[in-house]
Amino acid sequence: MEWMGKNTEGQSSVLDATLYLAIILVASSLLLSLSQSVSKITDVSSFEDMSTYARRLAHAGLGSTVPEASYVDVSGDEMVHKDISVQDIVITELLLLRGGTPADSFEGPGRFNREIERVFSYLVNESPYWYSLTGNYQDVDILISNSNPAEEEMKQGVEKATYFSEILLPDEYGIISISVHVWRK
Repeated sequence: MEWMGKNTEGQSSVLDATLYLAIILVASSLLLSLSQSVSKITDVSSFEDMSTYARRLAHAGLGSTVPEASYVDVSGDEMVHKDISVQDIVITELLLLRGGTPADSFEGPGRFNREIERVFSYLVNESPYWYSLTGNYQDVDILISNSNPAEEEMKQGVEKATYFSEILLPDEYGIISISVHVWRK
């Protein structure tokens, strides 16, 4: 009956393992609950969060690739671009407008502006924000928005965050400016 003695050396190891398991379970539960509460935040209330949203929207929107977008050139021919990024659409449109292509050549189903609207509308689908994308090249401007920006900007005290990008063109062609603005609905 020696095997049933009072050997307590194993109890200390079992107690240590149980305490370690309890601590890990508590820490994991805390991390999980914190991560779920952070991911549920959909309404950003601070300007820093809105600025981050504007930056992320600009990166996602301008970096998105459109499978097919078109415009009508000055001779009336439809020009189709395949797998073109939204940023490249904006740059191309500004250069063509500067070259004399009429603004209505970029409007309509499948056209440049409609594809830009489609991408940005998808990205801000359920967000609490309006957006506007503006592009400028020398004396040419474009504006694409999911609201009436002139009416919204007339309101006093509208807090707006902006992402601004400048693209330097080769030689003496100058600079193209692209900005994305967001503000609360």
